This record gives sequence, C-alpha cells and structure tokens, in this order.
Amino acid sequence: MAASAKSERGRRLVALCGLTMLMSAFIVMFVIFLAAYTSPGKTAIIRVNMFNEAPVELALLLSTSVLGAYAFVTLFRDIRGVE
Repeated sequence: MAASAKSERGRRLVALCGLTMLMSAFIVMFVIFLAAYTSPGKTAIIRVNMFNEAPVELALLLSTSVLGAYAFVTLFRDIRGVE
C-alpha cells in the first residue's frame, strides 16, 4: 500500500472519529433538551461535577471540537476536490 493511500486512510479515520464524537455530543444535548422540554417546569438541572468528572468532560469537549473541525475541513475539501 502506498504511503499516500495510508495517509488518506488515516485522515478519513480521524474525520470519522470526529463526526462520531460530534454526533454523540448532539445526542446528549438532544436528550437533555427533551428531558427539560417534557418536564412540567420546562427545566433540567445538570450537575457538572457530581462524580468529579469535570476535567474529563473538558478534555472530551476540546477533543470533540478539534476533531469535529478537522472532520468538517477534510470532508469539505473532499467535496470541493481540493488537495
């Protein structure tokens, strides 16, 4: 397998991971919205650091943002045909 084919495969794998993480974040936000919308007071309480997980959530948020941006740029270039 040529080096360029391996690098293209790696780029696509990273882009797929970014899109997967973005979709996961969307699903979480959607479920929280539905929980708040269907409650009588139209509110939801979100405890950010109940289990001391705030640093992990920050790392996930940052990696999701970076990988999502990379996936968007990679897929946009593929659509436009730009190398």
